[in-house]
Amino acid sequence: MLLMEKLAILVSVLTMSCVAGTDALNCTTDLECGSGSLCVQGDCLPPSGPMDAGPRADAGRVDLGPPGGPDAGLDAGPDTFPDAGPGTPPWPPPQPTDCMGTGSQACTCPDGASGMQWCRSDSTFGACVCGGGEEERLGRIRAGMIGLWQGTRTTIWDGTLPVLLQFNLDETYGSQCMGTCSTFYWGIDGPAVPARRYYIFDVTADGTGRGDLDILFSGNDTGQRYAMERIWLSEDEEQLRFEFRRPDNNNPVFFELQRVSEP
Repeated sequence: MLLMEKLAILVSVLTMSCVAGTDALNCTTDLECGSGSLCVQGDCLPPSGPMDAGPRADAGRVDLGPPGGPDAGLDAGPDTFPDAGPGTPPWPPPQPTDCMGTGSQACTCPDGASGMQWCRSDSTFGACVCGGGEEERLGRIRAGMIGLWQGTRTTIWDGTLPVLLQFNLDETYGSQCMGTCSTFYWGIDGPAVPARRYYIFDVTADGTGRGDLDILFSGNDTGQRYAMERIWLSEDEEQLRFEFRRPDNNNPVFFELQRVSEP
């Protein structure tokens, strides 16, 4: 019995030694190593540490490359105002105008009296003219009309055509329509002669003038007198507008003229 007990103890010691020295034993699978060791080339080796998962990936982040690179997104260019599409005012908005070139308006003088300011050719009102009554305003139109004018005349019958008019100090005038037309639609054109006369005799409350103008017909040396109405002269006397009207016709001839230098 003693011998058998000694053999049993010896076998137990040898078994414990084998288990304790497993890392140094040859192996074929990881299961033979135990304690989380790995079987590497027949030897049980302890693990080297946490498994390396490789470089960390940033979830949801896209590498757009270096700043300014081809993948950095669209270059919006310099700061600009977005196009708001049709129907929107331009930028900057246009400057407002005081008048539309259609006469004059009353104004207050420094002494409290009433004066008059006329619309200029740039569609803004000129300075307030004080101390002048109807005669002064009438004299301004009479003197300001003198000179050579070029522009257009418009009728409902033949449209808009270019014309040339010369108003003289002696109240004679000359006219020329550029084409097979008549400057005043009725009558014939020609140089200033005594039979071609104009008369400015009144000024209305809005500062526009009224008068008459004689036109000649072929074979007749006596002028036929028709009305000039709504005679408007810009404050700088560079633009002239008026209506020419026959008493038996409700459709006027509209004139819009610009002063030109004498030839």
